[in-house]
Amino acid sequence: MITNLFRILVYDHHLGKRLPVGHAADEARMRILLHGLQNTKFYKELDSIASEWKKLKEFWSEPLPEYQYAYPDGLLKGITEIFLKDRNY
Repeated sequence: MITNLFRILVYDHHLGKRLPVGHAADEARMRILLHGLQNTKFYKELDSIASEWKKLKEFWSEPLPEYQYAYPDGLLKGITEIFLKDRNY
């Protein structure tokens, strides 16, 4: 079910066209992981991973404006909370 939320069209900068994908973008998946670390109080790990992720993101171009609609932070936080609640965290 959640996979269907991520069936969107993304822009492939190398091919110069939009391509369908069946999973969330790397950046969105990382935000879910970072929210999970925050929610489970792994603050030291969160700071370390977020710092390295920020360095890596410097090599990417800015996402298309539509990206914020495909991966709103509220949705990603909600997915994290559902996942953790289901696992009794």
